[in-house]
Amino acid sequence: MSEQIDFQLPICYIDLMLGEGGCILDEGCKWYKEQMYEKLVGRYIGLGEPFDKQIVAAMLNVNKLNFEEYIQKVKKKNKGSALRHAKKSERKGYICKPFAYDLFIPDIVEINHSKEMRCGRPMTEQYRRSIDELGGAPEKYIDVKLPNCPVHYDMWWGVFQPLTGYKQGDIVTNEKLLGYIRLRRNGNYALYAQILGHGEYLKQGIMYYLHFDIMRSISDLKNIYTKGLEHLIYAGFYQGKEGLQQWKKKMLFEPTYLILPKRE
Repeated sequence: MSEQIDFQLPICYIDLMLGEGGCILDEGCKWYKEQMYEKLVGRYIGLGEPFDKQIVAAMLNVNKLNFEEYIQKVKKKNKGSALRHAKKSERKGYICKPFAYDLFIPDIVEINHSKEMRCGRPMTEQYRRSIDELGGAPEKYIDVKLPNCPVHYDMWWGVFQPLTGYKQGDIVTNEKLLGYIRLRRNGNYALYAQILGHGEYLKQGIMYYLHFDIMRSISDLKNIYTKGLEHLIYAGFYQGKEGLQQWKKKMLFEPTYLILPKRE
């Protein structure tokens, strides 16, 4: 967090797109606006202009994203180490896709408990909860349900290891969840609201692999859930230890002030 405004940094303007871009303008859409004001405005987002002590966000411009061009730029960072890490997951046969959270609660708990320390700090109570505390193992197979509104939603993305006969509780899934990202879209921006990989698989590049697959999805012109999406945000640019900051830089996130025009 900077004490004073850095006027050299770029500014990203937030547009909630309420009633626009296919927005269905239901109560859920309004809830995302309320959540933004409650959790982000006054911390990560300034009203009308940046403010002293505003957290500088890590922002990736995904407006009219060309995936191949993005990959070429990533190759130039750290001699393409991020792509080499992602290739490890590809060679293992791992797959990435959206998933139903409630179907994979046992694996989510295993991921959450797989490391006692992250970024030099103990895991918070939120990540120490048990299977029962998160809702229990599934009692039936649960299909992925796509969001009702294409511009206001949470979508869970996971990286999976195919395993014949593998179960969540008593329910056969034939795949093990190794890492997840909760992608929250709210108008012209989306957040990595939660991102975590299993400690035993991180060196296989699972989170690089998952991020690249999300970027591929964002670049798909036929994807109604990413139409009009301009900015991808991953917390504060200067937050986290050196490893996390390097991850953001390798993925081409840049330090940016997030600003909400006062009319919003």
